[in-house]
Parts: sequence; C-alpha cells; structure tokens
Amino acid sequence: QGLIGWSMANGEVVIASDAPNDDRTDTAFDELVGFHSQTALIVPLEGEDRATMGAIALYNNRDQGGFSGEDRSLLELITANASTAIRLQMAREQHEREERLTTIGRLLSAVIHDLKTPLTVISGYVQLMQAADSKKKRAEYAESALKQFDHISAMQREVLEFARGERNVLVRKVYLQKFFDEVRAAVEPQLKREGVELVIDLQDKGTARFDEGKILRVVHNRARNAVEAMGTRGGGRFSIRVARAHKGEDDEELVLTFSDTGPGIPKEIEHRLFRSFVTANKKGGTGLGLAIVKKIAEDHGGTVTARSTKRGATFELRLPQRQRE
Repeated sequence: QGLIGWSMANGEVVIASDAPNDDRTDTAFDELVGFHSQTALIVPLEGEDRATMGAIALYNNRDQGGFSGEDRSLLELITANASTAIRLQMAREQHEREERLTTIGRLLSAVIHDLKTPLTVISGYVQLMQAADSKKKRAEYAESALKQFDHISAMQREVLEFARGERNVLVRKVYLQKFFDEVRAAVEPQLKREGVELVIDLQDKGTARFDEGKILRVVHNRARNAVEAMGTRGGGRFSIRVARAHKGEDDEELVLTFSDTGPGIPKEIEHRLFRSFVTANKKGGTGLGLAIVKKIAEDHGGTVTARSTKRGATFELRLPQRQRE
C-alpha cells in the first residue's frame, strides 16, 4: 500500500517531499502504521534475478526541506548491503535444506539397502514355522521373526530422528556374550542356507558401549557381502572376532574383526571401497554396504579399515570405549 507499496511494485526509489498530496499515498497505510506521512525516502530491496523482495523506507525527516540526495545515497548503500545480507542468508538456508534432503535421501537408500537382511531372515523363520510340528519351536521362530521387525522399526526411527535434526546414535552398555548370542541366532540360519560356516571368536565377554542396532546392521552388512563374495566358491567361512585393544590407561577400543574366505577385494575398487555406490558389478549390488559401515563407525567416533588377499577379505571396526560404566 501507499508509497512503499508503489516502490516495491515498480522497483524504483521514491522521494516524496509532500506525501499528503502525492497520488501514490494511501491514507489507509498511514492508519495502519500509526502516523501521517509528510515526507518519505524509500529504496527497494533487490532479491534474486533483480526482483524486488521488500524495501527500506524512511518517513518524516526532521529537516523542513525533506530528504536530500545525500540521504538517498546513504540509504541506497544501506539497502544494497541489507539486500546482499538477506540474499546470502536465504541462499545459506536453501543450501542447508537441500543438503539435509540429500542426506535424508542417502539415509533412505541405506535403509532400503539394509531392509533386505531382516526381510530375508523373517522369510526364513516363516518357512521354518511352516515346517515345524512342535508348538514350542513355532513360538521360538515367531519370536526371532518379531525381533527383525524391531530392527526395521529402529531403521525407521533413525530416518525420522535425522530429519528432525536429532542425534541418531544411541550408545549404551551392552553385554557382549548376550549380544553375540543374538547375532548368531539372527545370522547363522541365513549363512547355513548358503553353505557358509559362522565362527564367532569372543575373546572379550564383558561389556562395551555402542549402539546395538547400528552394530547389528554392520554385522548383517558384512555377513551378506561375505556370502556374495564366497558364492562363486561354493560356501566358505565367515568369522567374527571380538577383542579389546588398550591404547592407554583410560583409552581403549572394542575391536570387531570380520573375515571371509572369498576371493578378496577387487583391485579396481580397493582405493574407493567405502564410498557410496561403489560395487564390483555384483548382481543386485547397490554399492552402499560399506559406505553404511563407514558412516556407523564415524558416528561412534571410530574407524573401519580393510585388507585383502586372494584367500579372503578382512574388515576391522574399532569403537572407542572411553566412557565406561
């Protein structure tokens, strides 16, 4: 409305020395702001593509002669700086939104990738339930299948928490013997169907601190990749070694080592192994598995490394254990 509305609509500077008699003045605007316009100096704010996104207006200066050319130059300088600052802030916010959406997209890709494992395990337990004559056995298989739904729910929560900007790693005290007993129950049936032997070397049976759901995803990732790698050799062995490394008096790490007896890591992807969408042309492969493992390691403040020979690949995950209960 009024002079400021005209300036914004036309993208032009307004200098009015007699606002009440200016055709562009709107008395309704004066009532809205609570004073009567006598003189005015208005400079539009320039947005993207030279479009006007607002204006800075000065009304009723104290000099009888109204606003001067010097006043105009000063306000144009202020407005130019304000326009630049607003555009930068808007661009920054847009970039942050796009970055978050991109990351959420990657996170969803990772979740979809990892859904294959619990769904395969659920399918296996349902088949076992169909073949089981014992009511007790069917109840055991049903309980194991339900645990996989908990795993799927945890993945869903992870995406929602990230979208809200919340912390998405729940580090807490875990009993290693119990955790890896559950790992064996979840992973071993799938490996047996592929003719792969599971070996768990639990050198540390105490407690550790990590996010159970995330580390279970790491185990499933490594087991699935190991099965795919050993598929061409007709079976093999997948080993998990659990140990603790002491780096100092109050500085130790939980070390999880995953080994398989496959053909090793192809030379052409060794140097970019942990990047997203890097795959050795596996049928149905997305190239997300190891990128997910790396992200989980980093979320825990840890690291993951790989080494390979023609007799198999070994991945070592190190998780800091500084906060102990």
